[in-house]
Amino acid sequence: MKILLDCGFYTGAATRNLLRQGVIDKDWVVYAFEPNPEIDIEEIVKEFPMKVETHREAVWTKGGTKDFKVATRANASHLKGTAGHDPKNIVRVPTIDFSSFVANLPEAFIWCSMDIEGAEYKVLEKMIKEGTIDKINVLEIEMHDRFVADYTFEDSEKLKKDIRERGIKVITEE
Repeated sequence: MKILLDCGFYTGAATRNLLRQGVIDKDWVVYAFEPNPEIDIEEIVKEFPMKVETHREAVWTKGGTKDFKVATRANASHLKGTAGHDPKNIVRVPTIDFSSFVANLPEAFIWCSMDIEGAEYKVLEKMIKEGTIDKINVLEIEMHDRFVADYTFEDSEKLKKDIRERGIKVITEE
């Protein structure tokens, strides 16, 4: 089994790019996480040839709800408090404990595409602590230290190094 975890699905660009590049195909299962209520992910996923399970939840460290700032792509939407943007439109969205979600996945080759606008630090730190990061084979990630007051470029580099040292391939989008 091959699984793509598309965290920060938005309009499906990561899934679409991996499909176009031949990295994934119709035999993969995609889990698409996108909490933005203004994005019709159920309609977008119809274009993909593989099974796509949509999750209208923000990837986070625990299940529940959290304030989410909806913005234009030039000023990306994000969980409140995880990035430095300040759009006015705030909505309450459900969150998912991503580490627990990954822990419950079947044995598989797992590619995780993560573009979650600053939430990646706390999510990945929890996954490392709980060992669930070790289920991931490839982590394709955009780090957002430039927007997050509590994390620096050096913190991003250390986090990626720690993950690589566990034998996980890390691909960075910056």
